[in-house]
Amino acid sequence: MAALTLCILCIILIRLRRPYKVVLIPMVFVMAVSVWALVIQLGTFYAAGNWMLLILDVIILVAAVWVVAESVRAMRDAMNSPAITDAGVDEATEVTDGTTPRRGCSDVTWIGDLRNSLRALSDGLSEFYAGPYRATLRRAARDADDLFMMLVMGEALGVPNPASHHTLELLPVMYDRFHDWHRRMGVEHSPVEGLSCC
Repeated sequence: MAALTLCILCIILIRLRRPYKVVLIPMVFVMAVSVWALVIQLGTFYAAGNWMLLILDVIILVAAVWVVAESVRAMRDAMNSPAITDAGVDEATEVTDGTTPRRGCSDVTWIGDLRNSLRALSDGLSEFYAGPYRATLRRAARDADDLFMMLVMGEALGVPNPASHHTLELLPVMYDRFHDWHRRMGVEHSPVEGLSCC
């Protein structure tokens, strides 16, 4: 992941014709160390007879080599393409009306595609990390709401509530959710005599 980030930064710096070796050297180092670690683990897994990890290591190694090849190709293409200035205009664009240079559509599209890809990656990672816990958080919030409903409706259900004069103001707000609450608690009909919701 770090090598991919450095590769994207390196390509952007190449397109802007800025010094890119500051990013290129760490990128090469991170890629080399990652591939070398995969090769070492390959021998370790083979010696231990751990075939599942060996197959996964081979798949990751092939993907890493593919990333290296694509990075080299993308950097070569960036070096051969016209430079982007700070305003987003190619150096090699023509002057159409004598005063305003024509904006390079491919460069604007490339930056927009990069922004959309990063946004999609961010959304995917957020879903990957938060997705498994969403049901747990929803259940915890529902339990907290049920407890709050019990505190507010306690006096009406016959449970002594020393703070009933404070919770009395909340009863009109809680009546809207009372039916869902008593059905979720396993009570078919309203347990409060004066409140018939079903």
